Amino acid sequence: MQEFRKIKNKQVVIVRPKHTEQTKEKMERFKELFPEHTNKKIFSIVASLTVKEDMLNRLGKEGIYAMAYREWEYMDIISKMLDN
Repeated sequence: MQEFRKIKNKQVVIVRPKHTEQTKEKMERFKELFPEHTNKKIFSIVASLTVKEDMLNRLGKEGIYAMAYREWEYMDIISKMLDN
């Protein structure tokens, strides 16, 4: 079940550690469904209105990009790619 929270009068999904596992599973499924893309670099990205620092670090360790709003003006990739 997803956790929702109100931010600026909008209901949003909160990014949790389980989302990294779900994203990785979806990427593996993508490779199975579209084998013609196995020789290409495929990037995973999780988008949210906000991403907390600990979740940003976890996504970086897993090799998943994070995208969120910068000062509520525009979406930007805010990832911290870290070595495993």
